Amino acid sequence: MNFSQQIRLWLAVLLATTFSLTLSAQNINVSGVVSDDTGEPLTGATVLIKGTKHGVATGIDGDFTISAPSNGTLVVSFIGCKTEEVAINGRTNITITLQNNTEMLDEVVAIGYGTVKKKDLTGAVSSVAGSELVKVPVATAAQALQGKAAGLNIVSQNGAPGASMNITVRGGASLTQGTEPLYIVDGFAMDNALANIDVNDIETIDVLKDASATAIYGARGSNGIIVITTKSGQKGKTKVDYNAFFSWDRLAKKLDINDNALDYAWYQYEFAELTGKQFQFSNVFDGGYGTSESDYYSNAYNRLAGRYADDYAIDWQDLTFGGSAFTQNHNVSVSTGSDKTQVLLSYNHNDQDGLLANHDYKRNSLRAKFNAELWKGVKLDFGMFFYHNNTHGGGSYSGMKSVLLQPINGGTIFTEDELVNTQTQMTYRGYDNTYSVSNPLVQNGAVVSEKRSRKLDINAGITVDFLNDFRWRTAVDYVTGWDKSKSFQDENSLNYLLYKDTEGMTGSISNSEKFAWHVQNTLTWTKTLNKVHDLTVMVGQEYSYSESESNSISLRKFPEPNHKLDDISKAEVSSKSTGHSNGNMLSFFGRVNYSFDNRYLLTATLRGDGSSKFAKGHKWGVFPSVSGAWRVSQEKFWTESSVANWFNNLKLRVGYGVTGNCDISSNMYTSTLAQTTYPMNNEEFSMAFTTTETLGNPKLKWETLHATNIGLDLGLVNNRINLSVEWYNNQISDMLMKCTIPSTTGYTSQ
Repeated sequence: MNFSQQIRLWLAVLLATTFSLTLSAQNINVSGVVSDDTGEPLTGATVLIKGTKHGVATGIDGDFTISAPSNGTLVVSFIGCKTEEVAINGRTNITITLQNNTEMLDEVVAIGYGTVKKKDLTGAVSSVAGSELVKVPVATAAQALQGKAAGLNIVSQNGAPGASMNITVRGGASLTQGTEPLYIVDGFAMDNALANIDVNDIETIDVLKDASATAIYGARGSNGIIVITTKSGQKGKTKVDYNAFFSWDRLAKKLDINDNALDYAWYQYEFAELTGKQFQFSNVFDGGYGTSESDYYSNAYNRLAGRYADDYAIDWQDLTFGGSAFTQNHNVSVSTGSDKTQVLLSYNHNDQDGLLANHDYKRNSLRAKFNAELWKGVKLDFGMFFYHNNTHGGGSYSGMKSVLLQPINGGTIFTEDELVNTQTQMTYRGYDNTYSVSNPLVQNGAVVSEKRSRKLDINAGITVDFLNDFRWRTAVDYVTGWDKSKSFQDENSLNYLLYKDTEGMTGSISNSEKFAWHVQNTLTWTKTLNKVHDLTVMVGQEYSYSESESNSISLRKFPEPNHKLDDISKAEVSSKSTGHSNGNMLSFFGRVNYSFDNRYLLTATLRGDGSSKFAKGHKWGVFPSVSGAWRVSQEKFWTESSVANWFNNLKLRVGYGVTGNCDISSNMYTSTLAQTTYPMNNEEFSMAFTTTETLGNPKLKWETLHATNIGLDLGLVNNRINLSVEWYNNQISDMLMKCTIPSTTGYTSQ
């Protein structure tokens, strides 16, 4: 059989197969009506043939007609309803009923020491699912969360790998104390959680924004609360998940600056004329040509053109940030469990290079979570989290400013190679400080810095359900962490060139260690009375203790740079310090949630915090809040009107609360003793004196935030589209000031 015969045979087989498939799946015209579970026709519902992209939309009466295989399946969907698959089975007329999808309204939101259904919220809370966060290939959860929660502002402090993020909820809520929100991970506070918890391990993030929602955390609630719930093991067969992403980063856009050597030289000439620095200009750009020469001014442009018309011009942005940076992230998790016990193990590795040499960030973390039902009504949970971060940063220079101020041409005193590869600042300073800018490339190689952080967090809890309506929970948490930072500046650094005789090559080493433990107890009573009164009462107590110590040493006059900080025996100690602090807090709190007929909602909280950071007589602060909501969409006049077919959720809410801020150092209310030395008659005398910190006096007391919030939640077709509009007004008051933060309106949609 030749080639042409083979082709004809294959075509015949293909035609026969196609014909047989057509006979077995003969199309018929299928008509029908799509309605919801109340019998109301659904306009605009989508009717698709399963396995294809062929489909139609229902008309104004919910009717449709489609040509489909007699043994095919229709996939019918509509916003706010559960998708249905309907087998045709040769039928030409089909009536399809879609069930309402109330899952979003029944979603559970973490509100601190408990949860509540989304429809029953009375405070301002934004929720983001972990499945939404992992869609973005980024290194940290903070980056993934950007732009996904209204009122949450996340800005990177710089573009270096591992750079910290500036995170605020509704802007800064303090003028004298910290503004970072409180992070609660699986019920316990964790510093910088969005940077250290791997995004693949997050189940949900709930952002508590107004005082009625955050007052349950009292002294720590004024800057907002970010509640992170991590994933748990699932019952069933052992499941192994692997998630990875790789990326290459480049500078997105360079600033448009002068890239012509002649234009640059002419500009320097004109600038010198305006500032009266002709002599300095001549030495740097004109070969020392005398300003007294008869043609110094009249021939200046021609003279410069002859020298710079074809001379080099350096693109410092490209030299400094023109490379590419490789990032890789790997996450492996193992989940297994039975009806009684579930276990999850997760490992994450993140490696991020910087656009600038000598800058990189590495993070390794391990997380374990264990849940078990010991007996009926008795549950045990255990969690462990460990991470190790390593950040390398090169020279400390003034960022893009230093790059943009670099001379693009070395004039008559530097060649292109000298300008790029040497620290030219000292030579320039000899002529004029106008040209005194450190070389970012040389500085970056001359300064070596490193920071290592390790942290171990272990927590456990036991929950007991008893007497049908009561739940008792006791949980403990222990955290310990270590940080070490090192920095060294060799003979090419700007510091060495400026202070060669007094400082020389310098270095520093600092270490810190911290541990903390936390115990919390809560008792919750939940009761439904006469089917219309839903009541939840929670009372609790917690105690926390933390202690830290640190030491640091600064060194100078290293004789050789070869061993850097690995050998400090021949260096001089320029300064040294140690530190030690501890503190504790005792708290009592309670919350009442009440709902009448699923229409009228009320939440009230009260918390008292006592902190060792404050002086006797000022240690305790009391923080109340109250909020209410009216679910208009549950009223009879709403449900029986046609508007309910479009808007199924309308809720008006208002809240007021008082929260506090104790984000200050310990013992600031005490006086401190300082010592100084001064020379007299070739001798040094020491003098000790008492001083007081900026905030320090025996009357130092809590900073409080009084906040009012009014909100409206509007859901279109079972909350698949949700709009929340809010107005809030904050007033800060403490012993130093009283001020009002401008009223603000915010909105969010889902």
